[in-house]
Amino acid sequence: MKSKTYRSLGIIICGMIAVCMTIFASCDLHMSNNGVLDGFWQLKTIEKLNGCTQEMYPLPMYWSFEADLMQVCNKDDHNFGIFFRFDKSNGNLRLYSPVKNERSEGDIVITDASKLYRYGIFHLDETFTIETLNSENMVLHSDSIRAIFRKY
Repeated sequence: MKSKTYRSLGIIICGMIAVCMTIFASCDLHMSNNGVLDGFWQLKTIEKLNGCTQEMYPLPMYWSFEADLMQVCNKDDHNFGIFFRFDKSNGNLRLYSPVKNERSEGDIVITDASKLYRYGIFHLDETFTIETLNSENMVLHSDSIRAIFRKY
């Protein structure tokens, strides 16, 4: 009787281990090497290199980074934002392949860079030099602007 109970318990434990291994093996975890870049950044100021400065308040512009996707959005106009692929390497941040997220129509490829101006992006494929990047602040500059962010 005792041996039958141990055998049943052993089968149950082996079955539970097999189920757990299957669950963990089916998970695909994507780890990011973006460090403090990952997260939600509020665009505070755009300094144009011609000397003009534009404070973004009260226009709440945000850039958010995760894995290899970046989203720019304005929370007040209730749109779903524009997504970019990005590459962070050698002290630079390259944004490319912008698409507008239209929930009802799907992703629409952006071919007119003027739709990006309000977010501080002036080219469909834009590279910024990273001046400052820490857990609180980010400062980027391109050939035309300097953008100042705070981590949100």
